Amino acid sequence: MARGQESDAHRVMLEALEIRLRKLFPGSEVTLGKKIQSIGLKPDIYIEHPDGRKWAYEMIFGNKSAEHTLDNHKRYKNAGTHDFWILWDRKISKTNLSSKAKRFLKRIDGDSRF
Repeated sequence: MARGQESDAHRVMLEALEIRLRKLFPGSEVTLGKKIQSIGLKPDIYIEHPDGRKWAYEMIFGNKSAEHTLDNHKRYKNAGTHDFWILWDRKISKTNLSSKAKRFLKRIDGDSRF
């Protein structure tokens, strides 16, 4: 699914997460789908906290490139932004993941920030 052509399910999940994050962090700036110039990425949700913490939430549906996702993870990390990835599919099983996806998950698991 091309960027900007989110499914209804994606929009509903995004709106629910936005509402929850605004309630949890009322003093923080929460933006949706806005390109962050300093990073060059457009996260689904971006939060800047008053204490300087920066968070990016990305929702990925289906079979996306593990290399692209890992590249974006590195860009967030280099920019000092903590990234959260919500990976979902109608039916997902670790046994059905591609070898690239398994390597990506293993690399993310090894990240000291998590």
